[in-house]
Amino acid sequence: MLTRFLRKVLPSARAPATTPTAPDIFAAGKFPLCIATHDQGLRWLFDLSTVLLLLDCRPGDRVLDLGAGSGFSSEMLARLGYHVVAVDPDLVALDHNRHRRDCDRSRIDGTVTVAGAVAEHLPFAAQSFDGVVCMNVLHHVSALDVALTELNRVLKPGCRVVFCEPGIDHLAANETARAIKEHGEEDKPFDVLLFLKEARRRGYKQAMLTATLQSAVRLLPIEEVELYRSGRHTRPHLTPQGVIDELHRRHAYGMLVRDGVRPFTSRYPGRLKAAIHVGPLPPTLRRGATCNVTIGVENTGDTTWLAEASPLGGYVTLGCKLLRLDGRLITDGLGRTLLPYDVPPSTSVEATAELCVPQSCEPGHYVIRFDVVNELICWFSDLPENTCYEVPVVIT
Repeated sequence: MLTRFLRKVLPSARAPATTPTAPDIFAAGKFPLCIATHDQGLRWLFDLSTVLLLLDCRPGDRVLDLGAGSGFSSEMLARLGYHVVAVDPDLVALDHNRHRRDCDRSRIDGTVTVAGAVAEHLPFAAQSFDGVVCMNVLHHVSALDVALTELNRVLKPGCRVVFCEPGIDHLAANETARAIKEHGEEDKPFDVLLFLKEARRRGYKQAMLTATLQSAVRLLPIEEVELYRSGRHTRPHLTPQGVIDELHRRHAYGMLVRDGVRPFTSRYPGRLKAAIHVGPLPPTLRRGATCNVTIGVENTGDTTWLAEASPLGGYVTLGCKLLRLDGRLITDGLGRTLLPYDVPPSTSVEATAELCVPQSCEPGHYVIRFDVVNELICWFSDLPENTCYEVPVVIT
């Protein structure tokens, strides 16, 4: 589906290249980052970034890429560490998708598998995906009501379908009419507002439209900021009503959330909050020496802290930073310590951190800052309601 959509602006990509100077950019894994699709590619990168910010997945999650075609979106999802299942009825495009990862395997941490199927009949078990991505695909689907039921079935509770779609003016566009005539495209009218209302009727917990327009449409001259704030701007797409009309008629981004609750863990955190207590620490430390200190923390948030280390992150450790008195960081790897077990809300845990003072430190006054870390996601003290625990020390 994705490849068919792109043929509207790249009709020559339909057939394999016959000369070395005209490669098939889909077979070569070049779309969208190549000269031939510079303008279209920039728009698609914006679209993908927008929907992925809504997806709320983590590395290691299983993501369905619906209408994935020759694999641009599948590759990008795999680069983020997701395990991607790419679905499309176009088997030629799926073959390009299957081989696309080989173009740059060294930088792709996730995986891609492909399956020939349509949205109305997904060959997967119930509750088998952590998220679904639909890039300009739904206006090709014959029975959207059936597709909504299928997507709801394969999603895990509380997880999301995210999409971008051309709006109700799409069928009136000259390039769409040309594509239908020249290539037999099967575009259907797609009304995003009706689609979202139908999703709610069919049991989705949330159905949301994001008020995001591509940046070239939403440019606001600095002289017109106050006019924009007033809601009386003369250009329709710079008014609230105009934004909705633009999304409805031209290009929309949306999200569906399946009914149910995804448990709050440090992989999918809710409110991360901790109270920290630190045992006695010698006021003087020697360069190159090691000092053990007991750290106790209480989970005062609503999220279970996972203890098992993973290269994908999302597990909680005790962290220590060595800082100069002016706050400049020396190292944030001082005494990083794994938790002994998972820590549910309203539970405390204690661990011993081994502080190894860097030999390179100049003698002088420093601060050791004790904190809690959601690995590869955040330090707790960067979040509201959290404070770290600081101890002044002298290094000799």
